[in-house]
Amino acid sequence: MPDGISDIEHDFLMEVVGEVNGVDRITSMRVITTQDEFSDFGSIDTDDISDISGMDNKTAREIVERLQSVEFTQPARTLYLKKKVKEYFDSQREAVDSLSIDDLEINILLAKSLGLTTSEEVIRFYVYRRATHSAILSWQRTVEEICSVMYPEQKPDEEGFDIVGGFDERGLAGQGFWELVTGDEDFYAELIELIDNLSKEYEERYERSYFDLIENKISQLADDWEDEYGARGEEGLDAFVAEFTE
Repeated sequence: MPDGISDIEHDFLMEVVGEVNGVDRITSMRVITTQDEFSDFGSIDTDDISDISGMDNKTAREIVERLQSVEFTQPARTLYLKKKVKEYFDSQREAVDSLSIDDLEINILLAKSLGLTTSEEVIRFYVYRRATHSAILSWQRTVEEICSVMYPEQKPDEEGFDIVGGFDERGLAGQGFWELVTGDEDFYAELIELIDNLSKEYEERYERSYFDLIENKISQLADDWEDEYGARGEEGLDAFVAEFTE
């Protein structure tokens, strides 16, 4: 690894380059060795990496395009945080967008015990249940990735230390947790601001919020329910129950 590139810069570059189809870890490392400083990758050219063994022109162009899209004027820590948060946002939108009625795994006894009387109520309950469950578990994994790559030296030395153990009962990591991991008492506020800005960016890009996406999916599944069972509302739920009782 070049002396002018830190560990976090190296790890960030490994991820970015490694996302190009067909690029393995060894090739990624060879790409990184072509530049002396982290900021140099913002102006990398295909000529810089064309001599790497096994590198074809198409792959070289894709690597260069991906690297040139990165704002290398920002610190690697900020870039890595943005990358992980964006991956989280993308995964949660995809998780909602790909939901089908079969994915909801409806328990009719639970639905009835909760007093749900229409197909729309059942759909709404289960879509929000799936979305919430996915959001919490995925966020925990995102935090683990951030901690293990960005701040491994800050983790306590005690045997058995578990990053997940820093989460409270709501599945969140608070200011004390982040100060422990990063050694920076201001990091929590910085992270909140970064996530807030990226969230607004995503709303502008998709022209709808995450919750708008959920509501749209509920409406879509209500249509699918009617197509499947011939009705919606109370009649639609009765038709669904009849599939299991007749």
